[in-house]
Amino acid sequence: MEPSINILLVDDEEDILYTFKTGLASEGYNVETFLDPIEALTHFTKVNPSYYKLAILDIRMPGLNGLQLYYRLKAVNRNIKILFVSALDAVPELVSILSDVKTSEDIIKKPVMLDNFINSVKSKIFSSPTLIHQ
Repeated sequence: MEPSINILLVDDEEDILYTFKTGLASEGYNVETFLDPIEALTHFTKVNPSYYKLAILDIRMPGLNGLQLYYRLKAVNRNIKILFVSALDAVPELVSILSDVKTSEDIIKKPVMLDNFINSVKSKIFSSPTLIHQ
């Protein structure tokens, strides 16, 4: 059996965190959840930069929004895979401003069925890495 894949999940809605974490844990993923994006960032900077294979971020959060958090996570580990989850219909804007957000597959629109969410996560984890060149 392969080692558990670590996922960082940040959303300011507790029920969404619980639902997504429970669904992903049932698939064998190790999920760390944070309601507060600043706490998530603090935690992320303290672990091994390659500890998390994937970060799932809500876009609209108080204090530090998902885009700001994205840039800070990428500054620590530029190869971490990122999935955005949002009720906003912001796919074209995100694809145009974020270098490694290529398609709507990188953005999950809320509300989302749990099965579809889990499939999107699996597809992102097992996709080829986007290499960012300096």
